Amino acid sequence: GDEARGDIRARGFWKRRKDCVFDVRLADLDCKSYKNQSPLKLLERFAGEKKKKYEAACHERRRDFTPLVYSVDGVPCEEARSAERRLAGLLAQKWERNYSEMCGYVRTRLSLSIIRSQTLLLRGERANTWRRRGALDGVAAGSTPMARHG
Repeated sequence: GDEARGDIRARGFWKRRKDCVFDVRLADLDCKSYKNQSPLKLLERFAGEKKKKYEAACHERRRDFTPLVYSVDGVPCEEARSAERRLAGLLAQKWERNYSEMCGYVRTRLSLSIIRSQTLLLRGERANTWRRRGALDGVAAGSTPMARHG
């Protein structure tokens, strides 16, 4: 059922020919109820909650599960940080770029996504025609339209 669904599913992320399910959570660690708790421990606790909810169902379906828990300030839990490094490594290999360059790219893109989601939560979506945009420098696959010949 929905226990193994998560927010994102990617094939071959951690292992070849194996799906990985990601579930994302943004947490406001500055709220009063978390005042006396360590931010990093809170992130790990939230990641543990995600694992408790999804991991067993994912493993039954022979899928990996990775929680992507971030604070609204962009601080990742340890597993999200590992996933960022893995993604940077895969992109560096695919796009023939430096690993360090791709680490910065991945971190920047994720930070912008977190900011965008916060803005939408606070202000609401301006139009219902939002479309995903590729990188302006042409690095991302599909970032420039293909010209048709013939």
